[in-house]
Amino acid sequence: MKKLFSFNLYKGLLLLLMLGACKKDQLPLYSGITSLYFYEPLYSYGRGYDYQVSDSANIYLGYTLSDSLLVLPIKLLGEASKADRPYVLTVVKDSTTAQENVDYTLTAKGVIPANTFSDTIFIKIKNRNLWLQGLSYQLVLHLESNSQFNMNLTAVKGGYANNSVWNPSRFKINFLYSISKPNYWDDNIDYLGTFSTNKLRLMVIYLKLSLKKVLIQGAAYNASDIRADAVKFNNYLKSEAEKGNIIREIDGSPMLMGPRA
Repeated sequence: MKKLFSFNLYKGLLLLLMLGACKKDQLPLYSGITSLYFYEPLYSYGRGYDYQVSDSANIYLGYTLSDSLLVLPIKLLGEASKADRPYVLTVVKDSTTAQENVDYTLTAKGVIPANTFSDTIFIKIKNRNLWLQGLSYQLVLHLESNSQFNMNLTAVKGGYANNSVWNPSRFKINFLYSISKPNYWDDNIDYLGTFSTNKLRLMVIYLKLSLKKVLIQGAAYNASDIRADAVKFNNYLKSEAEKGNIIREIDGSPMLMGPRA
């Protein structure tokens, strides 16, 4: 899973100004040329949301969840104008696997209003209930230069890891179909083993389990059925392993049930 990149906002913007001023073919950002950046705050323990920004977001779509709405501000770097100023927001098609009007819809005015420092885009992410397929998608957005805004900002290294990068004009949204651990799992861990979404997904497919019973009405999935199903699925894993087909978790490790299965 991709780690969210973070960077100290104020230091980052200052460094961007310095980098921009050093290029002969690029005017300093405070000499009449203004720019924009995506503003997705990250929570920093003890400091709240004011100090960290990210250039990506993970949206988790589970079996019991409805559609999600991502509210993504675009902020101005520079001075406000007395007139409305249009900006150019594009979808990076080479990096985007989500389909517009199928996986998401995007609403944006495309304008920084007069005497303001920001605009907001709204991305409705549609839950197509693809949990069983184990699929995920991504949407990559980009702010492009026009006559009003210079978007030639340099991505900056920093944040929690030395190789992490904050890209102010590019934003990636990951659509992840996942579910949380059912409430009955820990009580039957000696049979079910360590929880993983992939294990539960394969159990549902192989054993033809009812999603409503397994995922929504967890209490209806009684202990005797759970343990019997765990034994059946463990026998399946062993049978496949004997054929040379080792069923694995997402991280590549062999899928294992509990010691009593």
